[in-house]
Amino acid sequence: CGTTCNGTLTGFADTTGQDVIAASGWTSTQRKSGAGALMFDGTNDYVINTPNNTGISGNAEVSIEAWIYPRGNTASQTIVGLIPSTITTGHAAALLINSSTSNSIGFHFNNGGQNTGQVLEIGKWQHIVVTKSPGQLTTTTHIYLNGVEQPTTNALGNITPSITPAKVQIGAGWWDGLTNRPFAGAID
Repeated sequence: CGTTCNGTLTGFADTTGQDVIAASGWTSTQRKSGAGALMFDGTNDYVINTPNNTGISGNAEVSIEAWIYPRGNTASQTIVGLIPSTITTGHAAALLINSSTSNSIGFHFNNGGQNTGQVLEIGKWQHIVVTKSPGQLTTTTHIYLNGVEQPTTNALGNITPSITPAKVQIGAGWWDGLTNRPFAGAID
């Protein structure tokens, strides 16, 4: 996708090099693989793609995956969000750590979603994947942790979603604000 997949780092304490500031910015020491990962401070760090062009709309097929290293869970935290072009309007989706069920993985839309049970471990690298095919969430959403599909429960409502995201955001944000639900940990 060339430069259309580039993202802007926002709120990070330092991005001039790796491991310059603890818990915010690039890291080579706290990574899962490759040359490095991004550390998110749980306050205001996020990455957002520009320009606005996800190519995802309606009741589309969606797959999202990430290696995550959560440092804590005191509130819901966005790992990857599909954000509408105008925040607080439009429909969006988010792969998140859910605070209502401590250490669970959720895939939520504005008015529906699915949650796993308490499966995440704090302070450990874990691979998470969500897939959604067209149709109602309870029958089309699958969440995997380290390659194993997790049982899910209905959260908020069993809907047939219609999403209108324009941006992909990593580490914070959802339909109600760019810096809401900040992630604390590393994403690779």
